[in-house]
Parts: sequence; structure tokens; C-alpha cells
Amino acid sequence: MDELIGHYVNYRKQSSPSFEELLPVEDFGLYAVCTRHPENLEKEVALQRMKEGVYDLRWGSRPVRLIILSEILPLERNALWLLFSGIMEKVQYGVSRYRARQLELRAVLNKLVASYKIEGIAMSYTIEDFKREVREEFLASLTLEERLEGLPTEERLKGLPPEERLKGLPPEERLKGLPPEERLKGLPPEERLKGLPPEGRLKGLPPEERLKGLPPEELLKNLSRKQIEVYLKKLSAQNRGRKRKI
Repeated sequence: MDELIGHYVNYRKQSSPSFEELLPVEDFGLYAVCTRHPENLEKEVALQRMKEGVYDLRWGSRPVRLIILSEILPLERNALWLLFSGIMEKVQYGVSRYRARQLELRAVLNKLVASYKIEGIAMSYTIEDFKREVREEFLASLTLEERLEGLPTEERLKGLPPEERLKGLPPEERLKGLPPEERLKGLPPEERLKGLPPEGRLKGLPPEERLKGLPPEELLKNLSRKQIEVYLKKLSAQNRGRKRKI
């Protein structure tokens, strides 16, 4: 009670315009909350019963309203109080009736319910319902960066189809680390050769492969007299070979 009075005095000073102009005493109400009946306190001061679980007392010059959680009635409006009553039946009633609105309060109540070990007690609103709601609201309050923080790369990409993983990446990033044969896989020849200069396309090909399919006029173009003679001899030999086969 002394501590309650001390907090009241400090709060009155902090909320007033100045120490010389304090807010009226009547603007402040003092409330004390306990789980069980305070027998030691009752030996020092008279407790005036106002209703079930609610008492008035005077400490020094100040009136104090005392709320004993284990004695208040199990009513809908008392659901939050009953969660802290310490009586199993009343805690169960409070869990089944109270719906926490603030995420921070839900987390506190989750720990409270776990400490009472009332899992398995049949109720319309189960502990698992409570935990699921806490998780959902907590995740909804996080930014995308906060949700992904600390997750390894493979966990972030898990379940995503290949097209989603590559979405937004520039071509050079998509192909990074792939060997040349993997980069070209599935491309038709014209796509593979697109953008290559003629010398690049012909590099590594033997002469006969370079000339294959060219018409005679293209083959003879830019050849010297000697080269033309060699080419004609070669053609003549090929023709004789065909006649022998026939």
C-alpha cells in the first residue's frame, strides 16, 4: 500500500502543469489488485466489502479500491480478471470468454495459460486456437525483411517454381555459373550463332566443312588460279569415282 501511494504521488506530479499547480486529488483513483484474500493486510486495516471480490479501504488519507481476483464472480465482463485468479475453474472460464485484442497482450496470456497447464481441458476456444491466432497476428505485423531475416537462401526459395526464382534477375545473373553447353542447351542453331561474326562462326571447322553447301560460283570467288585448278581436279576425281560405282 505504501508503494501504491508513492506511485500515486509521483504520477500526480508528472501529470500536473507544475509542482506549484498540482491537479486535484479527486482526479485520481487508487486501485490495488491481488490474487488471494490479503489476510495480513486485513489485520492492519478494515476492509469494507462492496460486492463479490471488491473492497474499499483507507490508507493514510487516501481511499483505495481493492480487487481480489480469486473472489470475483465468473461473468463475461470479468474474463480478463479471472485469467489471473489462480483458481482452475475461473481461469478456464476466462480463457474461453476473453478475446485479446493486442498482440503483446496475447503473447503474455499465452505464457500465463501454459503456466496453468490447462491443455486438454474441453473448451470452445482451445489453447491451440489461441496460439494460432498469436502466430498469425505476429507474422502480419512483420515487414517482409523481418520475416526473411536469418533464413538461409535455400529456405527462402523453398517451394518456389523456377520461373518465380528467376523473376527480376538480369540475363547475366541467370546464366552466372552455368557452363557454355548448359547456356546453349535447347537453343536452335540460328539462335546459338546470332551475333557471332563470320570468323567466330567458322572457327575450328575444317576447310571442307566451311565450304560445304556453297554454290560453285561462291566456292571459286576470290580463289587464285592455282587454287581453282586444284579444286577442278578434285571435282574431276570425284566424278570419275561416281562413274565407276555406276
